[in-house]
Amino acid sequence: MKNYLCIFILTISIFSRLYFFENDSGKTVREEKDFSVSCSEKEGFDAELLKGVFNKIESGDYGSVTSLVLVANDQLIEEQYFDKCSKDSLYTVQSVTKSITSLLVGKALELNYIESIEQQVCSFFPEKICQNSTSKIDSLKLKHLLNMSAGFDWTEKYPIRDRRNSFKKLLQSKKNYIEYLFDQSLLHKPGNEFEYNCALSLVLGNILERNTKMTLDKFADLHLFAPMNISNRWEKYKHSRFTDSSGGLHLCPVDMAKIGCLVKNDGMWKGKQLVAKEWIQQSTKPNVYKNTPSENIGYAYYWWLLDPFFGLDTIIYSNGFAGQNIFIIKEFDLVLVTTGDIKVNKAATISLMFDILACNLLFRQKFVKFYETVDNKNYTIDQFKRDELFLIAKNLILFNEEIKAIDLLEKYSDKFKNNFYYEFYIGKAYFQNGAYKLALKHLQKIKESRFKNAWTLKPYISSAIEMIDVIYENENTIEEVGTL
Repeated sequence: MKNYLCIFILTISIFSRLYFFENDSGKTVREEKDFSVSCSEKEGFDAELLKGVFNKIESGDYGSVTSLVLVANDQLIEEQYFDKCSKDSLYTVQSVTKSITSLLVGKALELNYIESIEQQVCSFFPEKICQNSTSKIDSLKLKHLLNMSAGFDWTEKYPIRDRRNSFKKLLQSKKNYIEYLFDQSLLHKPGNEFEYNCALSLVLGNILERNTKMTLDKFADLHLFAPMNISNRWEKYKHSRFTDSSGGLHLCPVDMAKIGCLVKNDGMWKGKQLVAKEWIQQSTKPNVYKNTPSENIGYAYYWWLLDPFFGLDTIIYSNGFAGQNIFIIKEFDLVLVTTGDIKVNKAATISLMFDILACNLLFRQKFVKFYETVDNKNYTIDQFKRDELFLIAKNLILFNEEIKAIDLLEKYSDKFKNNFYYEFYIGKAYFQNGAYKLALKHLQKIKESRFKNAWTLKPYISSAIEMIDVIYENENTIEEVGTL
């Protein structure tokens, strides 16, 4: 959708209005001194490849991305806005709010407002709130709120409109959200299994406000946002007096990048230690993997962790509904921020992150070394994650190594044959190599896919159709080129 208003209003039965971004001229906007500005080539990026990624954003290949900010070596090198959005827009960052809440927990520990994350949750609330809960609640600690391992009978795997979504039920309830949560039965012992639960971060925000004796937005302004010159707006939860510590924060994209740099630099901002280094390290190391969305995705203290692809170090990221992201790639000294609207999902933005990373020359060097390891057959098929295989093929094609991509994919054809992405990438590799007849065999499967109406796959299908059209325009050469 190309021509939508810059103020996008999503009506949901349980939300009165949800703003994905807003212009707030009353806010103090960032000063130019907040980031030194550099160019992509100077900081090790291929400018032409980056331009190609931006073109794909504009054509909707990643969904409706509304902004992208890229910081390399603490230098601002790209600040791109799409669909009439601007650098002064305040975006609802959704669950990125949780990551900010995690930073504030670290500050509260440092200032002794909280003794330890080993403290029992019930100790922070009057007895009347906990008295009806099961005895297992006694073992619930702050760290279980932070790593989403509280163990409640709870699910948010369904869309927010779905009546099976536990958070929707909470929002529709007239109960105090703390009482509502504690009234839920426990399926697992706290600490044993991951289950995403927005109510946990609401409870933690409540604890911070009780113990600091100030609202969360004021605590954040005092210790984080004012020292970093960050403009923000923070909503209350359901018109209550408590700040929405789960998804109520609004930030500018460049200010989101500042948060990323703060974490990348172990809590340091412009020579000042705003958050303890020990907390940054503790809160961004993996705590739980069991039952997380993917085998290579872990969870820390309100931060997601993407485990190594291509032998890379772990990538830290914060993810909010509809494409609000802060990616922290310490290995290459990078921070990437994206914002979006309803038609952006986690898979699309992770794909965008890898496409940006592929434009980095240091990444390319490491990727080549990794591929040489794979090519030397030190990897077995069981060691490959499916997504990793397709990303390797994608990058080989991007780096004009079509023969290597074909060899790699053919090697694993028995395992992945007829997989949508397998057929697309091997078809594209054959196409770029000029082997039109072989390309056509694979690309036709994409064109006729039963998933062709899925919006996340439309860029692949459109690309496949374009390649097919080119092949038929060159129909006379098909028999001549034919095979490799």
